[in-house]
Amino acid sequence: MPLDSTASDADPITDYIEEGARIAAILLVWGIIAVAVAWLFDDVVAASRPGVYGLNIGAVFWVTGVLNALLYVCFRTVDHTRR
Repeated sequence: MPLDSTASDADPITDYIEEGARIAAILLVWGIIAVAVAWLFDDVVAASRPGVYGLNIGAVFWVTGVLNALLYVCFRTVDHTRR
């Protein structure tokens, strides 16, 4: 029993599995975009340069995906604590 009377019990395990699947889907989609852009960028545009300012364009999309998943986790955490 929680110490705080307003605190709710834990959610069912299926809810946590669904949230994990959503996070994995976010990372998978951004990972596919990163690989596709890196492959296209490396083959078509940047054949003579290794990367823009030393940074691979695919890495930018990969980092964007990780930050997107982190933002989703933060949003769900805030949403969960406000219930």
